Amino acid sequence: MTVELIDETMIALARTIPLFKSTVEDYVKGNPAAILVVEFAEESWSENLSKVKQLKEIMVSIISKDKSENLKESGIDQGVVVIEPSSEQNRISEMRKSGLNIMMSMKSEAKPVSFVEDCAVPLRTWRSIHMDLQIYLKNMGRMELGTLMHLLVVCMFDQF
Repeated sequence: MTVELIDETMIALARTIPLFKSTVEDYVKGNPAAILVVEFAEESWSENLSKVKQLKEIMVSIISKDKSENLKESGIDQGVVVIEPSSEQNRISEMRKSGLNIMMSMKSEAKPVSFVEDCAVPLRTWRSIHMDLQIYLKNMGRMELGTLMHLLVVCMFDQF
């Protein structure tokens, strides 16, 4: 399993690059603050779909204020895009793998600097750490936080 968090900065930049524009248009719904790209590699397609269902249930349990809320009521189902043909899956994989190049395509003097790499953060705390870092950088001036985060290592340190 591969898990990648891609934020709105990279999504917006990918929309401006001809190679990735159609991928974003085809698979990203609206203008989300971030997307979570999860690739399952089970033996059969039905096992992959079972994992997608489990992921949706976990997402509902994490974001639901009312623990009795079900999958349909949460709206999570509408935000999940399942990509079946391997050629289509490869389009997302290539965009994900090109993350640094996409971030470097900014058309301004300010360029991204990778300064937090390979850190082990428990899954349940990474969101608050990310938000604190955003606030800190905004308080420093014109800095913005762009995020391309590989979460597989994080998942190993924290159980769902």
